[in-house]
Amino acid sequence: MPTYRRTLCMSFLFKFWVEVAQACGVVLDGVRKSDEHEVTELIHRAPSTATRDNSDPYAQSIVGQQIPHPSGLKHTTGEAIYTDDMPAWANEGHLALVLSSRAHAKLVKVDPSEALDAPGVLTYVDWHDLPSEKANVWGPAAQDEFFFAKGEVTSQGGIIGAVVATTKLQAQRAARLVKIEYEDLPFVLTIDEVRPPSASPGLSRAAPSHTDPHFLLLQAIAADSYHPTYHRRMARGTPISTALAESEHTLSGTTYSPSQEHFYLETQACIAVPKLESGEMEVISSTQALTETQHYVAQVLGVPRNRVVTKVKRLGGGVRFPLTRSLSLSLSRRLDFEKVAH
Repeated sequence: MPTYRRTLCMSFLFKFWVEVAQACGVVLDGVRKSDEHEVTELIHRAPSTATRDNSDPYAQSIVGQQIPHPSGLKHTTGEAIYTDDMPAWANEGHLALVLSSRAHAKLVKVDPSEALDAPGVLTYVDWHDLPSEKANVWGPAAQDEFFFAKGEVTSQGGIIGAVVATTKLQAQRAARLVKIEYEDLPFVLTIDEVRPPSASPGLSRAAPSHTDPHFLLLQAIAADSYHPTYHRRMARGTPISTALAESEHTLSGTTYSPSQEHFYLETQACIAVPKLESGEMEVISSTQALTETQHYVAQVLGVPRNRVVTKVKRLGGGVRFPLTRSLSLSLSRRLDFEKVAH
């Protein structure tokens, strides 16, 4: 996503630069005439337009009526307030996450001392600051994720810790000062689209050659790199192997689906306000899962759920990311602010 956005901005800047150079009669070194033509003339379209048919022949007194969204005008005029638009609170701190730069490695040492000495830094937290090891475990379905990495990271960008400072820039700079020592672990990058005809689950554990185009697939199988629930089955009727063997015609092949990213209308934001009484906390978060947010905030703070109030006014798009990924950011921020408050 960041690469796409940078490329998009650079392409707009390049198009503007070429058009201005043409208008001023300036020859651009290294830019061919054919490129100038493509940028300024071929890649061009008129402003978008739309029409609306307001006829509702089947509309009833309630059902079928064209009712405007309550916040529609606020959205189109930019007056809608999201979490990140709210005014700053008194004594507000800003959080920056310390993220893993490795995809699969042991955490040999995490040293935040230099970050803690940086200007404006208030505190640093990681899994040590949780009330128990169980408080570090979470997940939208299976409880198989961790708020803070402990001993090992399993993805690049995984959360190791968090820094709180008096300004956003101070927190971000300090987060980069946390020294992390890794010990790389074996990893499987991907699988290939096609398995060689001779390969089968029983034979594929032989050590393949790195020049073999199917090496990555065989590597994944040899490493027993399957999803934990891969072998779980719910079956009914004729077994698949029997049905295929008895079929007059069969069709076989492999489908490969690359990764994808959503283009979010709103980046994740969260405000945590400690109430300084009985562990109470008010949370304003960009989440679809208010109940889950309340549950895990209480879990991380070690307090009953009725002491946590969660709020959300609106979301910049409702998909899986605001439903679950908002929790890791929210919990990091609440734990940080709880530590600062004490």
